[in-house]
Amino acid sequence: MTLRAAVIFVILLISTLFPQEKRGYEYCAEKKQNMLPASLQKLQNIEAIAHTFDVLDYKLNLDIYNCFISPYPKSFTGSVVVKFKVDSTLNQIVLDAVNTSIVVDSLGFAGASFTHASNKLNITLDSTYSPGDTVEVKIYYRHNNVSDNAFYASGGTVFTDNEPEGARKWFPCWDKPSDKATVDLTARVPVNVKLGSNGLLKDSTNTGSEIYYRWVSRDPVTTYLTVISARVNYQLFILNWIDPVSGDTLPIRLYANPGETVSQTIRDAIINQTTGFSEKYGPYPFEKNGYATLNNQFTWGGMENQTLTSLCPNCWSQNLLAHEFAHQWFGDMISPSTWADIFLNEGFATFSESVWEEVKPGGSYSAYKSMINSDANYYKQQNPGWPIYNPSWAIVTPGTNELFNTAITYAKGSCVLAMARYVLGSELFFSTVRSYATDSTFRYKNASIPEFIVKMSEASGQDLTWFFEQWLYEPNHPSYSNTYWISQPGSRDWTLNFKARQTQSGSVYYKMPIELKISFTSGADTTIRVFNDQNNQIFTFNFDRSPTSLVFDPNDEIVLKTANTVMSTEEDQVSPVEFTLYSNYPNPFNPSTTIKFAVPEGSDVKLSVFNTNGEEVGVIASGYFESGIHKVEFNANNLPSGIYFAVLNAGGKMLRQKMILLK
Repeated sequence: MTLRAAVIFVILLISTLFPQEKRGYEYCAEKKQNMLPASLQKLQNIEAIAHTFDVLDYKLNLDIYNCFISPYPKSFTGSVVVKFKVDSTLNQIVLDAVNTSIVVDSLGFAGASFTHASNKLNITLDSTYSPGDTVEVKIYYRHNNVSDNAFYASGGTVFTDNEPEGARKWFPCWDKPSDKATVDLTARVPVNVKLGSNGLLKDSTNTGSEIYYRWVSRDPVTTYLTVISARVNYQLFILNWIDPVSGDTLPIRLYANPGETVSQTIRDAIINQTTGFSEKYGPYPFEKNGYATLNNQFTWGGMENQTLTSLCPNCWSQNLLAHEFAHQWFGDMISPSTWADIFLNEGFATFSESVWEEVKPGGSYSAYKSMINSDANYYKQQNPGWPIYNPSWAIVTPGTNELFNTAITYAKGSCVLAMARYVLGSELFFSTVRSYATDSTFRYKNASIPEFIVKMSEASGQDLTWFFEQWLYEPNHPSYSNTYWISQPGSRDWTLNFKARQTQSGSVYYKMPIELKISFTSGADTTIRVFNDQNNQIFTFNFDRSPTSLVFDPNDEIVLKTANTVMSTEEDQVSPVEFTLYSNYPNPFNPSTTIKFAVPEGSDVKLSVFNTNGEEVGVIASGYFESGIHKVEFNANNLPSGIYFAVLNAGGKMLRQKMILLK
């Protein structure tokens, strides 16, 4: 089966499982999985992440006039001025430039020379430069008339599509997400062409037969987010969003193919998404936003190019728009340090599709939950069994079917953020995310997953290492096989015990706060939240009315799980995993109460009762006890009312429980 056939099969499967409108992440994943031909799915060239210079700006000047004229060649001439700051002493720089696509003709830099081989442009400078020096090198080059899945030209449409490493196919650059630079792009096109790119339109000089467009980005752009979207007879619609806080106007440019309709519903959705996401994530980060539909060569959904998202023909879908728009914060403003950190892009973007269902006019939390549940179901059905975070991807770029795996990078990533929202609570979660998105350490720069975890912990005031490391660093998900049992030690006292048990393979035990909904023969249900941090952990609850049943995780907050919870009548058959002293029942009591303790292995045990003065007032049990759960009766007929402590000495541990005697 070819890659394209496999993708079509997956699409058909998805449509069977989820017959509603296609999700934004499905569009996005399809596009990115097909970014490279099958023969190039594994990029085995190991490249150092660090380099000795920092690119500050790319000044591109491209003559793509002929690309719009039949037979629509992909060849063009151009130049790029690479401005960089020296980080360590050097006399040469190395840029990415794919030999089959790019021919370098010369350098506009006296005394410099170059070699171009093995997809690397090695430039020897005129002298040795020191740290802090700023250097500009001008490169004159040509793009060959080849299909390279980066620069596209056909039928009067020209566009670029770079993720993960396509920019090196149409201009020489340092093509890794860790080095962001401003972009100043000038392009010559026929007069009937409209052309969009990153940043703001600074000039559009019309000579009568041709137009020179100049686009300049205010903020740095990572190379995979640089873009050209151009077409003969594009429809251009401009929306203006007014920031309710600052009062500033944000232009939103919509480039639509001839004959396409951008409905008022979609225009309203774009405005409302700008408002809703700005409230959740912090101010919109750029000087403009925009969307451009492309021709049938771009059939994969969307691509979140900075300030100008690419869309497939007629793909004005609210889900897709929400996904790609959220990328302007997560991926564009804060770009991944390496491809190992792709969760910071796609996890947030997919999660934001669900957030949109909550914040849009007429939206609701239940609609948000429904969308998250669909992500969870998709992941569980399609899970390939690897973790979200793969550090090796920082060095060796994986195949796009791995990097942009729909189940892991998108669906599971979304669910992890939804569970973080559950752990923190909605208000604290979103304030923490805003703190991350507005932190100058990351804003218009890069972030890694370990840095993200540190920031989320710092901003929330809670150590979230335990949460993110288990969900991001480990594969798969928990499988719960829980039990509970009910006992009645007194005529008006009941005890419910719940045992949390995970049975998945592997060494990780997923720690999570869990909710338990308990129903009774009379009165309202109650929901109790406890923190489960070990396997076979037993929780004991005392009630003055009769419990009848228990529902584990009633609101499905731990969305990445399978679970089975059954009622057991064999409480004493449960094998304890550690010494445990349970709360006595009833408590308060008069004059007698039952004290229960667990022994994981045969041991000498002493169970005593002490008063508040530290005086031992009774020994309830003493001697050797077999493994299991044991119950003893304590009669306080000869003691006055007050506070007492049951103290268990066993297995080198001393455990105690507070008891109240009321006469």
